[in-house]
Amino acid sequence: MQSRTTWITSLAYVLLLSPLAQANPTVLAVAPSEVTLPRVHGPIPSTPRSWPFASAEHSVTRRDFARDGYTELEYFVSGSARVYEWPSLGRLLTFAQGPYTTRILVRRPASGKHFSGTVVVEALNPSLRYDAAIMWIESQDYFIRHGDVYVGVTVKPVAVESLKRFDAKRYEALSFANPLPPSETCAEAKLPPAPGGLPPESSPSTENGLIWDILSQVGVLVRSRSSDNPLADLPISRVYLTGDSQSGAFVLIYANAIHPFAMRERGRPIFDGYLTSSASSPGVPVNQCSPAPAAGDPRLTMQPRGVPIIRLINQTDIGHLNRRPDGDTYPDLYRGYEIAGSRTCTTGYCIGAPKRPISRRPVQLAFFRIPRVRSVMRPETNCRRSTC
Repeated sequence: MQSRTTWITSLAYVLLLSPLAQANPTVLAVAPSEVTLPRVHGPIPSTPRSWPFASAEHSVTRRDFARDGYTELEYFVSGSARVYEWPSLGRLLTFAQGPYTTRILVRRPASGKHFSGTVVVEALNPSLRYDAAIMWIESQDYFIRHGDVYVGVTVKPVAVESLKRFDAKRYEALSFANPLPPSETCAEAKLPPAPGGLPPESSPSTENGLIWDILSQVGVLVRSRSSDNPLADLPISRVYLTGDSQSGAFVLIYANAIHPFAMRERGRPIFDGYLTSSASSPGVPVNQCSPAPAAGDPRLTMQPRGVPIIRLINQTDIGHLNRRPDGDTYPDLYRGYEIAGSRTCTTGYCIGAPKRPISRRPVQLAFFRIPRVRSVMRPETNCRRSTC
């Protein structure tokens, strides 16, 4: 009876609050399931006149991957993604589904002998309307020193538009098209306003909410033995999802809302841990027409997920922080680090050229913590504070 009541409450929430659901009454409950592999095209050739946006080899502070023993390649990933409503903890609903094509930027050891077994997937930050690889910027030295693979994913339509302005021919195929026609989605006036005079971050012709299945499908892709997988030759042990600021909020929503429903074979989780920086809570809308969770909403508090969740919180986000105790016992493997004196952006950092190496250490150390926390936190055991 309680399950039926929860379902009715969830459905009523969607029908009452979501403009999309009002126009599309076919709302389906989502059950946990194995995620389908996407299709892959690439690597996309680089030439003297066309190369990946945010390529480390073409940045102002150029990275010499040949010297590092690394390669950098870009691929296009295509599939079908659902648009969700997240009415309450433990409930996930879908009301639309459509095709997408995005891109991934893969940085990996040229030789598998130097691979650590770790893959870090970053949801690239779109706050300035273009892809910003902030976690890569902060931790690239650590990744390369340890032999980790890095995969950056374009996750928002506004970033796709910037890619097309950068190189229209190269990125012509990319699309986050709204699976619903304009008559069945919310009007542009109802979409989130753009701060600071920036271009709007969404439009009725595209859909921000495709991000969740995209992240799931990229996660299963990099773990697969598919011939399409750019990492198929590597023995992968761990895959982590990470993001900074707005993308950090995406990662927290993924952990709280999507993680229990998106699985790989035999019901295992796609991601072995989550790390966010400068993200106070999973407080962004799950689709572009849904309201963000209000203060005090239980969805804003991170839930036990059976894998480590680590949050680095800067001082400027403390006012929006949803604190909770650290977790030492499986499945509650949570750590929150509030870093005094830190802020979302530092000089140079926001434009992709960090000037002060010391600012990278909290993020680098957090990546060290994830496998260490996982190794000591076993079901029904406690974690010694000094080793977590």
